Formats: sequence, C-alpha cells, structure tokens
Amino acid sequence: MKENTKAMEKALANVLALTKTTGMTPGMFNLNIKGQEYYIVTDGYRIVRKFSDVPALPHYCNTWNPASMERFFRDAKKDEEMPLPTVQELKAWIKEKKIRRSNPGKTTFCIDGFVHVNPFFLLDMIQGLPGCKAYRPQKSVTPIYFQAENGDGLLCPVNIN
Repeated sequence: MKENTKAMEKALANVLALTKTTGMTPGMFNLNIKGQEYYIVTDGYRIVRKFSDVPALPHYCNTWNPASMERFFRDAKKDEEMPLPTVQELKAWIKEKKIRRSNPGKTTFCIDGFVHVNPFFLLDMIQGLPGCKAYRPQKSVTPIYFQAENGDGLLCPVNIN
C-alpha cells in the first residue's frame, strides 16, 4: 500500500511539474462542488480530482469557479469502458520505444485503437488514480474520463491529424 501511495504522489507531482510551462495553479487546491469536497491538480492537459487530501503535495488557494470545473466533468462521456494497459505494460512500452518524459516527441500511445495520448500523461493518470477505469470519449479529440474509488480525472488526447 505504501508503494502505491508513493507512486500516486509522484504521478500527481508530475502533473504539477508541468504547470511551470502551462501557467496553471502550481499546487493542489480544494474545491466544493455540489456538496462534495475535491482536492484537485491540473496542468491544462490533465485534471485529477481526489476525494481526500494529499498532504505531500504543495497546496494553493483555489482560483477556479466550481461551475466551470463541474462542466468539464459533466460533459464527459461515461458509458463505454476502454481497456487500459497496466502500469508495468505501459512502462515496458515506453522503454521499448526509448522515449523520455522530458521529450516524448511525436510518439503517442493509442488506447483501444481509437484515441492517442501522451504515454507519460497516461501513466500519471493510471498511477494517480489507482484502479481507475477509462471511458471512451465521443470523438478521438475529446478528453477521456477516468474514474476510481478515490477520485476521477480527465486526460486530453493528442490530435494526430
């Protein structure tokens, strides 16, 4: 369990690391949406909402409007599950392709032969939301909804066209 917690914290820290270049809030913030308290990290490409705080991460005051955050999740398609690789499978694929987190280039990972994503962003989503399921978006350029016991999230795909 301790290993999963460390992997989850590292994955969420990876999301926050990208905020330096995207201009998003560089820390976890909490937001109450319709009576549910969420602890959120986002870099503009990924949003992870946890149901409990992650004290190991830096925290900032919220600057988001709850209605705009809720709209992202409300509009996500949640009816057709897509198969996800395991953490080990995805790490092996990344190693085989010899790509680096600092410069993945144009290498994308294709989920279910339908939607392409940054493989490191997918790895962070899977580790940041342990045991998550992913749902097929309406279009291959629409964010992918992830759901887990401890939260949910959205991952923007890569447009390969």
